[in-house]
Amino acid sequence: EISLWGRVSHRNLQRLLGVCYVPTSPLPAMVSEWHANGDITSYLKSKAHDPELQEIKYRLVSQYKYWLHENDIVHGDIKGANVLISNDGSARLSDFGFSMILTEYSRSRSQWSAAKGTIRWMAPEFFDEDDRVATHTRASDVWAIGCLIIEVCS
Repeated sequence: EISLWGRVSHRNLQRLLGVCYVPTSPLPAMVSEWHANGDITSYLKSKAHDPELQEIKYRLVSQYKYWLHENDIVHGDIKGANVLISNDGSARLSDFGFSMILTEYSRSRSQWSAAKGTIRWMAPEFFDEDDRVATHTRASDVWAIGCLIIEVCS
């Protein structure tokens, strides 16, 4: 996650500022920008009485332009809790824990024993009953974006 997140840069992606080693944890902590607006769900709740609410929702959802996919990256866990709202009101995709670079993934497929994510935003193929293990793809990210749009609109 640190390696991938450290390599991506875009206005609508949360920036990794660095890592911090904490004596009580064997893993480094990732440090990113703080956004007082919170995630997209919290932000929209705070705007519930704003007469421009529908326009705000449209603007936020339309900011995701498939930049990750154009750069062969699959996020794997797109949901409202992972879309932070910056101080200037921009949507910032965060949490790259399930993300992968497609070219690297294709060479190391055996390392992934099972797909993970958040059930309510996971594509139907993750719930097939056959023996194959579904993997995160551009298509599963698109499904999750659709779920995000439903989440934002409702």
